[in-house]
Amino acid sequence: MANTVQAYRGTKAALPTLAAGQFGFCTDTKEVYVGDGATNHLLVGATELDDVILLANEPGTDDTGAGHGISATVDANATGVGAALHLAADGHYEEADASAATTVPCTALALEAGTGTKKVLLSGVLRNDGWAWTTGPGTAGLIYLSTTTGALTQTAPSGDGDMIQVVGYAITDDVMMFNPQLHWIEHA
Repeated sequence: MANTVQAYRGTKAALPTLAAGQFGFCTDTKEVYVGDGATNHLLVGATELDDVILLANEPGTDDTGAGHGISATVDANATGVGAALHLAADGHYEEADASAATTVPCTALALEAGTGTKKVLLSGVLRNDGWAWTTGPGTAGLIYLSTTTGALTQTAPSGDGDMIQVVGYAITDDVMMFNPQLHWIEHA
């Protein structure tokens, strides 16, 4: 049996409501959408710059992200969308915590609340309207894994035995670039 993939191509202003699973490419904005029959969902807000695809600086709605992600088993997530996660010994994700070497490094952020098979962000941008990040040069905009389970902070952990891991930086007050560093130091 043959399957047909139908895609819309045209300007953003003329973008119709896409059918479930239908893709739409906006020739003027370089954005890619997928429809569900009722709403068009932005997949990639991109511009072309010397063969590099750039992600949209700010996802369009709260609790959304763009970048590299996977579907994975999440065993513990009481924080919800944006929870800092580490990969446990069983290959499942659990909430990360900078107060112990056994719960670092943070390698993903939850893109969905709850446990089970969930989408997680490995690198990219995430928007959470509940955040109040400070942007700026040097260390001002850096975001660290927190000693509060599943949380992020802009204050480097400073307790004896705390793990200090930079996980990204603030783009705006409610958007971060998640780019977890896979090296960390123990505060002594």
